[in-house]
Amino acid sequence: MGESKIADQGQFLVSAALTGSRKSRFILRWAMKKFLLKGNVTFKLIHVYPNITVVPTPSKNSMYSKEL
Repeated sequence: MGESKIADQGQFLVSAALTGSRKSRFILRWAMKKFLLKGNVTFKLIHVYPNITVVPTPSKNSMYSKEL
């Protein structure tokens, strides 16, 4: 997560990379509580897709991505 102050505009820019996990939601809540009090804040949220490691098959078996 990054924070920078845009000097010309007097506003804060907060960016966070999120995966949708429980930890990501916690980080987003923390950032909002911490930075919203500073006033003029812009949040940039980046959704990160995790690597695919297992692919389900119709026969209920799973193939690992290394096997593909």
